[in-house]
Order: sequence, then structure tokens, then C-alpha cells
Amino acid sequence: MDSTVFHLNETSEKALLLTGAMRVGGHCVMKNWTYTIQSGKDYLTSQGRPELQTLVWSGEWLNCNQCILLQEMERHLDPLETHNTLNRFILYVTVPYWIIKW
Repeated sequence: MDSTVFHLNETSEKALLLTGAMRVGGHCVMKNWTYTIQSGKDYLTSQGRPELQTLVWSGEWLNCNQCILLQEMERHLDPLETHNTLNRFILYVTVPYWIIKW
């Protein structure tokens, strides 16, 4: 990926829509992710992927007030499996749109 722009919007009281425009080579690839907020849970779930749990962390502990950090963990649906198959961190930095050079 050459560069990426993301927009996070609240679509309802219980859902967030993350839209990404990613430049790959000479092409722009658009992708959407819908996250559901569940009461009583400390993580978001990704639509279509019930095994994926997403935690949202403030960037303050990174000394970056303009940052958010997502932690995605994929849990096995089989209770006999004891390890996670995915545990990744994604750092997002918010900048004013006029700083981005198109």
C-alpha cells in the first residue's frame, strides 16, 4: 500500500462504519468495515466475522492525542482451541484534511 485514508462514522447507536481508500500501485481500492457495539462487552465485533474482536485504545499512552490504536484478535469458535490465530495492532493518526496532499 502506498497511502491510505480512513473515515470512521457512527451509523447507528450500536454501529460504526470504517471506510478506507487505499492506494495500491496506480489503483484506488475502497473497503468498508462495519463494527457492532455490544452492551456488556469491552470490544467491538466485525460484521460477518463473529470470531474477530476489536479493542479500541486511546493514543494518550503513546503520547499521541491524535492517535487511536485498534487491537484485532481472532478467537477460535471451537472451545477446545486454546490460542488466538490473530493478534494485530493497527495505529491510526488523525490529521486535518488540509494537511493531506492528494
